[in-house]
Amino acid sequence: MERSAGFVALGQQTIATSIMIRLLLLVIVFQQLALAQEKPTAPTHVPNFKLPDQHDKLRYVQFPRSKPTMFIVSDQKGSKEIEAWVRPVRRRFDTQIEIDGIADLTPVPKRLRGVVRRAFKDELDYSVMLDWEGGVSKDFRYTKEKANVFVVDTTGKVLFHTAGRASPEQFKKVYAILDAALKSIPQAEERRRGTP
Repeated sequence: MERSAGFVALGQQTIATSIMIRLLLLVIVFQQLALAQEKPTAPTHVPNFKLPDQHDKLRYVQFPRSKPTMFIVSDQKGSKEIEAWVRPVRRRFDTQIEIDGIADLTPVPKRLRGVVRRAFKDELDYSVMLDWEGGVSKDFRYTKEKANVFVVDTTGKVLFHTAGRASPEQFKKVYAILDAALKSIPQAEERRRGTP
C-alpha cells in the first residue's frame, strides 16, 4: 500500500513537472513571436487631419505647409521621452519649423476625458492634439509605448521616423534632415515663381 502511494505521488509530480515544462515552453514561444513582430512601418505621407487640443480648440493640419514639421506621436507610456526630443530641436530651429504633438488617448474612457484634458491644460503651456478615437495616431502607424518622431517636409512627405529615447546619433539625423528640408524651401518657392 505504501509503495503504491509512493508511485501515485511520483506520478503526480511527473505530471505536474510535465505541465510546468509545457507552460514554460508556451511562454517562451509567445515571447519569441512577440519579439519577431516587426515594428510598424512609417507612412510615406501624412494625410490632412484635424484634432482638438487640450484647450478644446480644433487644430487643422493641412499640406502643403509653409515650414517642415516634426510630429511627436505617443501614448501615455511613451510620453516620458518627449521632452528630451522637443527641447533641443526647439532650441536649434526655434520658429523655422513646426513641432506638433499628438497624444494617442484611445484607452481613456469617455467619462474621464474632461479630467485628462484638464491635466494636459494644467501640465503643458503648449498645444497638444488629443486623439481620443485613435484614427490619426493609427495613420501614423507609430510604435506604442515610445515617443515617435516624424520629420515631415512641407508637402507632407515623411522624411524620417524614429521611436524611443533621444540620442546624439538620432539628433544628428534629425538635424541634418531638417536642415535639408529648410534649404529646399526657397528653391521650391523659386520654382513656383518661375525663377531659376
